[in-house]
Amino acid sequence: MNAATHSTQTWREALEIFERLMTLEPGERERELLELSASRPHLHAHVLTLLEAERDADADQFLEGAALADAATTTGLASGARLGPYRLERQIGLGGMGEVWLARRSDGRFDGLVALKLLHAHIAQSSARERFVREGKILGQLSHPHIARLLDAGTTRFGASYLVLEYVEGEPIDRWCDERKLDIVARLRLFLQICDAVRHAHSHLIIHRDLKPANILVTTEGEIKLLDFGIAKLVQTEESAAETELTRLAGRALTPDFAAPEQILGLPVTTATDVYALGVVLFLLLSGCQPHMRRGMTPRDLERHILEGAPPSFARALGMLEDLQGIAERRGTTPQKLKRILSGDIDTIVRKALRIEPERRYTSVEQLAADITRLLDGRPVTAMRDTWLYRARRFAGRHVAAVSVAAVATLMVAAFVVTLYLQMQRTEVESQRAAFMLSYVVNLFELANPYKGQGTARELLDVAAKDVEASFRDQPDIRAALTSVIGQVYNRLALPDIAIPLLEKARGDLVAIHGEAHPDIATSLNELGIALWTRGDYEQAQARLTEALEMRRRLHGAESAPVAETLSDLGNVSLELGKPRVAEDLLRQSLAMYQRIGMADTTEATEVMNELASLLTFVGRYEESNRLLEAALRIDRHLLADDHPNVIMERHNMAVNLQMLGNYAAAEPLFVRSLEQINRALNPDHPYAIDMLSNYGRFLRRKGELDRAEAVFRDVIERNVRARADPTRIATTQVNLAILLHDAGRLEEAEGMFRAGYETYAQQLPPEHTSFAPVLSGLGRVLLDLGRVDEAIPVLERANRIATDTMPAESPTRAMARTSLAYALTLQERYEEGTALLREGFDTVMQTQGKDSAVVRQTRLAHERIERARNAKIN
Repeated sequence: MNAATHSTQTWREALEIFERLMTLEPGERERELLELSASRPHLHAHVLTLLEAERDADADQFLEGAALADAATTTGLASGARLGPYRLERQIGLGGMGEVWLARRSDGRFDGLVALKLLHAHIAQSSARERFVREGKILGQLSHPHIARLLDAGTTRFGASYLVLEYVEGEPIDRWCDERKLDIVARLRLFLQICDAVRHAHSHLIIHRDLKPANILVTTEGEIKLLDFGIAKLVQTEESAAETELTRLAGRALTPDFAAPEQILGLPVTTATDVYALGVVLFLLLSGCQPHMRRGMTPRDLERHILEGAPPSFARALGMLEDLQGIAERRGTTPQKLKRILSGDIDTIVRKALRIEPERRYTSVEQLAADITRLLDGRPVTAMRDTWLYRARRFAGRHVAAVSVAAVATLMVAAFVVTLYLQMQRTEVESQRAAFMLSYVVNLFELANPYKGQGTARELLDVAAKDVEASFRDQPDIRAALTSVIGQVYNRLALPDIAIPLLEKARGDLVAIHGEAHPDIATSLNELGIALWTRGDYEQAQARLTEALEMRRRLHGAESAPVAETLSDLGNVSLELGKPRVAEDLLRQSLAMYQRIGMADTTEATEVMNELASLLTFVGRYEESNRLLEAALRIDRHLLADDHPNVIMERHNMAVNLQMLGNYAAAEPLFVRSLEQINRALNPDHPYAIDMLSNYGRFLRRKGELDRAEAVFRDVIERNVRARADPTRIATTQVNLAILLHDAGRLEEAEGMFRAGYETYAQQLPPEHTSFAPVLSGLGRVLLDLGRVDEAIPVLERANRIATDTMPAESPTRAMARTSLAYALTLQERYEEGTALLREGFDTVMQTQGKDSAVVRQTRLAHERIERARNAKIN
């Protein structure tokens, strides 16, 4: 055995003894050390070194709670020691693989400070050494002003490898920017330096794989230095970038909050992996928070979070920050201005970098940097907003057709313009304007003819949106009308990010033509409100719709179809904001107005009836909901075909109410029939079809068919992920699945699923939103069954408070929150408090929930405990 091997073996044995001693009480530890000094003195010295290093590191707070793991790796080196030509001055880092020392070389060849990274001898023969050697190999290939240089490498006489790196005296980029209160533009310019360094690494076929602020320092001169290529991937030497044993050392070698989905899922990594991490870094630099918080998650939780988590946006992130004022000040601005700055193209750029699928991100760091440069120069960026059909689910039914999106685009342009053409025949001037507009659309159809032009209808619509400005430069009235029409078409196709600027432009033109108030301006405002609602900007949507309502009342009178339409839209936005009582009042106003003005038997009225019926089902008023649905069904069957999606949905919603009333026999055939019809009428991934399948899963769960219900819920989650659905829709299904898992007694899985749903809601919704009531109530019930009563009670108290504030007394959600809290209180023998809560919710829970469900079981137990306590008190 040579000296290096012997030293390594000695350190390994010393480490094993050290780890065992750290588990002993001080007195027992001292006895063991005395025995070791007599029997194996050479090992005794090494163990003492480890113990001393552990105490020193703890005193200096190097390890921050991880003393055992990190102190066990020390080499016992001290200041003043020499490694070849380098003299160690002080330790500046200590970790599981080794130590980092500030050192100085003074032999004439180089005079200055360096960072010396030393691999611990006791792991010199482990797979960690492969990573260490890899870092040296990678750094040897790189020469860039923004990458810390490799200066030297060697091996100590004890067999420990070391690397000598350029010493960077700097701060992590996020802290450096905040301390100097850099504005957004300055942060973007600094970020471009990072991009250039990563681009250089990629040009040498090197993927960093651990980009984060701790590895991106800014020097006193304001220059970026990229550090730590310890887990980088040498693409040119590895046929596959899939996970290896090296990357699994002590778990996947990654930082979860900055890791790309493919890293967490163990899939191949590419340059797009670094693009994702750069997106996270940029998100943090600009907003002061991370798009995802993943620390502390299990590998399974991480994977679920990636696949089902919410897509990040600055608007949502800033809306949840408690210290928004301070964050804005550290960016040299105000909260309002920061929100505005981060709401445009920069949000689009970051969201593209953070897309789940690598192929949908920027294909290179150069592309990302180029878009940021365009943004800084005031030029259009290449990234397009990620948009989803689900955003229009509540109003898309007005234009449902089993045809392609491209065909809908062209047909809807035609329909709008022909309608305008007919309306404008009243005067000669208006007739001339309408003829121009109709001719314009006819030309679009000509271009769509494969023998005369090129492009799909959607592509032609894009062309039209860009061409209107030039084609009608001298006819602002026609330009405004066409721009508004095209904006409405984009909105109906669930493309609000394209629709919103067009609608804003049209509104500006209309104001210039007509002044501040005009029917067309009110229509544009209403459509803009719908587009903002579709995009998920509910507060802005509410503001625009309120403005439209006031204008329509002034222009059309208090009782009119336009006013009724806006009232309905405001009701839907209020429901999204978690205000069901406000939503109900607005929807009832709208429906009553349609009835008063002679539009009771129209599809406009039945749309409101359906929205109101859905709300009544949500709050537990099933019989009233069914009466509305029956009335709407009578009207729509007369006006529409029997297989029209609106008719199918009405039948389906009646089935939902019947099952909640306990009439499973009547509900089941309606569920089956409506599912068959909707899958024939629409794509299976259409929001209508997914929602109906989810309702069927709830029906199966209440019937007690848990295996079938679980398969349905998992299918619903998969479809929503595939359809890029609203994250809150995925979260709702996660909650449904969690309730099922609890019913099945799979408590740990249920807890994880409830927490995943809660996290998604927390990223998307205000903290007191009504949707938090069921997820918190369910989580609390699981915690009770896990025996964590003290942890469960505050969770259940919050669920009860939200349900009480947002839901009527007859709501099953409110009843479940109350009975669950009542059960928890009885476990602490707080019977009087529990009795009042149980009295309000007992009957509703018993009538609406499956007889074998966990909430029914706990409600019964609460009742039994209270009765026993009452009887004991009497006796």
